[in-house]
Amino acid sequence: MKKLYALFLLFLLMIPAVLAATSIAKIMNSTSMQLSQLLRNNNVVFGVTFFVMFLLLYGACSAGLRFSHAFNDGNNLNRQGKAVAIAFALLSTVAIYWWAGKRGIGYFLGLLLGSFKDFGGIVIGMVAFFLLYYLVEDAHRDWRWVCMTVGLAMLFAGSLFGGL
Repeated sequence: MKKLYALFLLFLLMIPAVLAATSIAKIMNSTSMQLSQLLRNNNVVFGVTFFVMFLLLYGACSAGLRFSHAFNDGNNLNRQGKAVAIAFALLSTVAIYWWAGKRGIGYFLGLLLGSFKDFGGIVIGMVAFFLLYYLVEDAHRDWRWVCMTVGLAMLFAGSLFGGL
């Protein structure tokens, strides 16, 4: 009989933990649903694409300006070189995205991101792998961790751009 009371008492003590677990699950579910709705919004995807294109063009401009003696400071760009690279990248990005308002954001995103498909995913995965692999110090470099990180990043990017 004492075992039955102890079991009953144990079940009574577990009720708040079960209720807390279900409320945490509800909170996580509602948060993930709101994040999913946010990432499926065309304006948000347009903003993220604009930012990624700006970073891509900034990297290309800064890589080219490093070879110029006017903007070279050892192996890095000096302050003026960074300003010129930002200006070139911003002007180029605005010029690319300016006409998107006339035809609509959905049309523009389908035109811009629709052509990449599988090849774009492979290229993004390779670039992310080599970027992470060579940015990590030699003592901590491990290709398995880099592959896992790139895989998670590609899953996130796939869920981000999957709503198109």
